[in-house]
Amino acid sequence: MSFDRDSSLRILVTGAAGFIGSHTVDLLLDIGHDVVGIDDLSRGHRVNVKAARHRGFRLVDDDLLCSGVLADVITSFQPDAVIHLAGLTGIAEAEKWPHRNRRLNVDATRLVAEVAAGRGVRRIVFGSSAAVSGEPEPKGELGRAKLESERILEEFAGNNGMICVSARMSNVYGSRQDPEAPQAGVVTIFADRCKRRLPITIFGDGTQTRDFLAVQDAARGLMLAATRPEVPSGALDLCSGTTHTVLEVSKLVRSHFPKGPKPVFAPARPADITHSTVDPSRALEQLGFSASISLEEGLRGLIDPGVGALRRAA
Repeated sequence: MSFDRDSSLRILVTGAAGFIGSHTVDLLLDIGHDVVGIDDLSRGHRVNVKAARHRGFRLVDDDLLCSGVLADVITSFQPDAVIHLAGLTGIAEAEKWPHRNRRLNVDATRLVAEVAAGRGVRRIVFGSSAAVSGEPEPKGELGRAKLESERILEEFAGNNGMICVSARMSNVYGSRQDPEAPQAGVVTIFADRCKRRLPITIFGDGTQTRDFLAVQDAARGLMLAATRPEVPSGALDLCSGTTHTVLEVSKLVRSHFPKGPKPVFAPARPADITHSTVDPSRALEQLGFSASISLEEGLRGLIDPGVGALRRAA
């Protein structure tokens, strides 16, 4: 199978029942690709892929790091590309459990690269993170693990002739993101707290800046990285190209709930990045990707699911 614009591909998605993974599965199926997923359901949920399973999608409920699981799936399915989204993604969680962070991020990425290369898979798309930002290196455990994973893939791309794309996703938010999960972003958390008439917590003074990306746009970027012809290896930012302070996000969310309580402030978290430094230009040049959903529109869809459904159908 060739990576032609109109060809149907076989794509394996790790972390397929998760927040971003399930949206990516849905989009790939919409376009007509054949999709298999792996997810141990430690973070993902079967309900996220319930509809997909009625459309030919198959979920392997297992830990890809368990002996032989990944090799068996790749050998039987023979994917053209792997979108690797399984892994620990919460900053606080990575700081608390650095060894687990390394296993689920670095060790898992190395295994995906080794097994895929050994069985002729031609492309890997890795779900990296804006947490890799930092001078000269990321200051948090999550960012360091993601950056090491990117370097592993760079090595495999150079030595095996594979295409390896590291998609550094920036503060993705949207439906199916569990606000109670360690990896939940501030948009989802703030919206959930306001819906329940509870105060939101701002860590630090709220002037830290972030680039926020709707999950529909994240899924589209990953799809393009996995299926677009002649994509070069390397890292790129999947982002909106627009930054907002956490205070701005707080005000925007609270504008939908004018009678809600005022936010409370807590000390800044050491591993948090102060200012986002993402750049959308490479994704535009190499994937033809630019974000299509503004934070205001995405937030309306998150607060009122009917709005989001209309936007997806458009």
